[in-house]
Amino acid sequence: MTQALYLYGIAGTAGLSLPPVYGIEGGVTGLEHGGLSAIVGAPPKGGFQELSREKAVRLLLSHQEVLEAAMISTAVLPVKFGTVAPSEAAVRSLLRQQSGMLSGLLAEFSGCTQMEIVVLWQPELVFAEIAAEPAIAEARKDAQQGGNEAAAVRLGQAVKSALEGRRAAMQARLSDALGPVVMDMAFNASMDDRMAANLAVLISQADARQLEDALERLDAEFGGRLTFRCVGPLPPSSFASLQVTFPSAQAIARARQMLELTGALIQKDITSAFRRLAREHHPDLSAAGNQSSERMEELTKAYRLLQACAKSQQRSYPGDDLDEPVLLEVAGQRSNPPQERKRGAA
Repeated sequence: MTQALYLYGIAGTAGLSLPPVYGIEGGVTGLEHGGLSAIVGAPPKGGFQELSREKAVRLLLSHQEVLEAAMISTAVLPVKFGTVAPSEAAVRSLLRQQSGMLSGLLAEFSGCTQMEIVVLWQPELVFAEIAAEPAIAEARKDAQQGGNEAAAVRLGQAVKSALEGRRAAMQARLSDALGPVVMDMAFNASMDDRMAANLAVLISQADARQLEDALERLDAEFGGRLTFRCVGPLPPSSFASLQVTFPSAQAIARARQMLELTGALIQKDITSAFRRLAREHHPDLSAAGNQSSERMEELTKAYRLLQACAKSQQRSYPGDDLDEPVLLEVAGQRSNPPQERKRGAA
């Protein structure tokens, strides 16, 4: 029986050390190929869909702990939580087929680390300041007269807009203050009213002290009215999270049917079929509207899958009788490649 493997991340083989992480049954290991190592372990029994929320949270923490333990010794590219490969052969196919992209990303992020910064303010003070603004005070006065529901809605919208404006100003100030220190930054949604800002920054490990100094200067600038929390070092999940898909034979058959292809998969034939069908179903050229948009999305997915299959069939490895197609996407909010950002700041 083919054994499925849970995929944590990708690292270089040189210097990789995988210390034991508590709570992971069977531990983790590295599958190596061509200077790359896939960090893998056993998937949860029964699959992810059967997990309770509590168990899923524990597994998410274990996923992060494995990556943090591995990145002590080398650069690590995190794989999206919950990714399961159908077999060891499929994992090795990933390393073979995507070796160029994976090696390039590892080189980009070598010596880099992610830090997560949360800036907290005191909501009662912030809302008191907003309430004192003339426009808000006038809107509140209107809302309090005669139970005017429309005025109450306008008041709520005005308060929300003022709060968002203050958050935008805070993001701009953080960008100015941290921009010269960090290599990249990504702002995330604030989780509640206490958060003035929630961001991830990518820094050179050698610049960690400079980041601390910049945050201390910001703390002094705001006179202690804000709380700065900084967590890390972490793998660069906000800037290069790998989304890996191992398509099934059924998915490939559906994609063939979608593009009306039979026989051997040849890249130019796949491209020709996609272009022909795209001309028929493109929403700008068709009267079908939303249906054409959905059809184009399906055609695009089928095209990408079959192109990956065609590329995998082109490869030949002595002694291998299987090279499964693998789809790889890099999710993240990078504004510039890390090394390019370094040169720009120099």
